[in-house]
Amino acid sequence: MYEELVELLRMRAALIDSDLDNQAAEAIKILEALAQNGQSAIDTNKRLADKIRMLKAKLDQAEETLDFCRTKDAEIIRLGQERNRLKRERDQAVEDLNTLRKRSDWKCEACYYNDHYNRDICTGCEYNNDNNWQWRGVQEEKHETD
Repeated sequence: MYEELVELLRMRAALIDSDLDNQAAEAIKILEALAQNGQSAIDTNKRLADKIRMLKAKLDQAEETLDFCRTKDAEIIRLGQERNRLKRERDQAVEDLNTLRKRSDWKCEACYYNDHYNRDICTGCEYNNDNNWQWRGVQEEKHETD
C-alpha cells in the first residue's frame, strides 16, 4: 500500500535532489514496519487473552473439583468416625451377650462353634469358665423361595 508512495518519493528525490523526500520515504517505511509490529502485537494480545480465558475456565473447574473433593473428604472422615463408633457398639454388644450367656443356660447360643463344632474347643469350654465361646457373627437372612 505504501510501497508506491515510497517509490514516488524516492523518484522525486532523485529528480530534484531533495533529501527531504528521502527522509519522508524512510519515515513511511518505518511507520509501515511499526504498524505491522503493532498488528502483530494486537494479534498476540488476542491470542493471549483467549489463552487466559481458557486457563481461567480450567482454574474454575479445578476449584469446583477441589470443593467436591473437600466435601467427599469430610464425608469419608465422618463415615470413618461412624464406623469406629459402630465397631465399639458391636464389640460392647458382643461382650454383653457373652456375659448374659454365661449367666444363663444358653451356653452355646450364638457361639461360632455351635455351628462349626470343634471338639477340642467345645469340650474344654465348660472347664475353661466358658471362655472358649466366640461370637458367631452376623447371620445371613434365610429367604424362602416360592
